[in-house]
Amino acid sequence: MTPPETKTKAAVKKSDDDEWSNLEAITFDVDANLYNYPRMMIPRLPRWGKYVRFLMHLTKARQIVRKEGEQEDFRKRQAEIVGELAGLSYEDAYAKIDKVLYNGWNVDFKTVKPYKGTHEFIKRCLKNDIKIAIITDYPPMKKLEYMGFLDYPWTIILECEKMGILKPDPRTYEAVLDALEMRDHPERVMHIGDHYNYDIKGSKALGMKAAWIRRKWRFTSMPWGEEDEEKQVIPDFIFKKWPELEKQVVERCGWK
Repeated sequence: MTPPETKTKAAVKKSDDDEWSNLEAITFDVDANLYNYPRMMIPRLPRWGKYVRFLMHLTKARQIVRKEGEQEDFRKRQAEIVGELAGLSYEDAYAKIDKVLYNGWNVDFKTVKPYKGTHEFIKRCLKNDIKIAIITDYPPMKKLEYMGFLDYPWTIILECEKMGILKPDPRTYEAVLDALEMRDHPERVMHIGDHYNYDIKGSKALGMKAAWIRRKWRFTSMPWGEEDEEKQVIPDFIFKKWPELEKQVVERCGWK
C-alpha cells in the first residue's frame, strides 16, 4: 500500500510563504488600535469623569444594538436604549449622547498622539502597493485628522453605525471587502484591531487574516479556550507594539 503523501517542513513553509506573498490589502480599526486609549482618557478625566456612568450606559446600549441587528435609524435606537438605562427621556438622551460622544470626547483629539510606529507601518504598506482601509464603530474623521492619518489614500473609511450595524456584523467586513474589490479573496486581506470578538473573530469569520494588538488592560490571558481546538479563532499575528508587527509582516510577506 502506497503511504499517503506528506509535506516536508520546507514544502509547508513554501506554501505558507506563498499564501502571505499574496496579501493585497490591510484594514485598520481606530480606537485603542491606532492610539493608546487609557493614555488618552486619563488627562481628560477631570473634564469627562462626570460622564463615566453615562458612557457605561452608552456602551451597554451599543452592545444591545449589536444583538438586535440592523437599525433603520441607529442613533435613534441608541438614544432610546440609553434613555431607558439612564432614566432619561428620548430627547434628553439623544442630546446628551450628541454632546458627550459625537461633539465631546470623540473629537477631543487635538493633543492625542498615535502609537509609535503606526505611520511607519502604513507607509510601508503603501511602499509595497498594499491597499489600506479603515473600519470602525465610532465616527473617525476628527481622530484621523488630528493624528495625521487623513492624508493617506484610504480605499474606504467605513463608519459602521452609518450602515445601522456594528462590528462584528459580517456586513461591515463585506462592505470593506467590496470596496477593496476583494470579496472573492478575503484571505488576501488582513484586519488589524484590538478587540478579540469584534475585530479578530469578526474578520476571520469572513476568511480574512487578522492581527491582534494585545493590551494588558483589556485581557490578562488569551481569550480563546483550549477545550475545542476546532472552534478556536487564533490571530495570525499577536503584537504589543507596531514596529514589532511591521517586522513580522515584512518577514512573512517578503516586503521591501
